[in-house]
Amino acid sequence: MILENITFDVPTSLVLKKVDFFTTYSSAFQSLFSKQWKQEDMYGYSDKYLIVIKYWAMFALCVVIKDKISTSGDSSFTTYNNLYDLTAIAKSLQLEGIDITKTYHVFNLFGY
Repeated sequence: MILENITFDVPTSLVLKKVDFFTTYSSAFQSLFSKQWKQEDMYGYSDKYLIVIKYWAMFALCVVIKDKISTSGDSSFTTYNNLYDLTAIAKSLQLEGIDITKTYHVFNLFGY
């Protein structure tokens, strides 16, 4: 799998979050890769990798938020919503059928 080759230089606790993240979204990734291969076979290209990039961006955003919480101590949703417009991001991801609250749960963010 392509995503297995990507590495992060992060603490062990975040590596475990990566495993939890993949476990949470494993069926979505399998479905996306299957659709990608079918599209590539039929048309020679696929746009499904763009959705996979959105998952990675969501993961990276949560890593950044978790890091900021650990340094500042402020874990208020309002603070990070004002900083990153998390509500708009959630709405954008919902258009692709991605539920960001599952990732909040993986990272223990905002009471999830």
